[in-house]
Amino acid sequence: MEHETKEHNVDDTINSAVDAAKKADEAVRETAQKYLDGTGLKLDLRQLEKSIRDKPLHAFAIASAVGFVFGGGMATRPGWAMLALFGRKAARETTNNLISGVRRATSR
Repeated sequence: MEHETKEHNVDDTINSAVDAAKKADEAVRETAQKYLDGTGLKLDLRQLEKSIRDKPLHAFAIASAVGFVFGGGMATRPGWAMLALFGRKAARETTNNLISGVRRATSR
């Protein structure tokens, strides 16, 4: 009987902690959304979170690039070399996407 009571207390404590974490998460999300709305940015945090979960490698690459640029990595020679390398690749992919989009639009 005492063993069941201890298990019940542990379960109650865990459930209470989970509920508190969910409430805190929601409060942080609501506060951040209010700040974003106040700045005029049209950004839905829930959609952003979903995008990050769906494509974590893309999100990591974007965050790394932004951190590199704002962290001062562009002020170095290796930074410029990486920009040239990835910039050419991005320009090539963008051009290919644009051309394929135009072809699809004209074939309809």
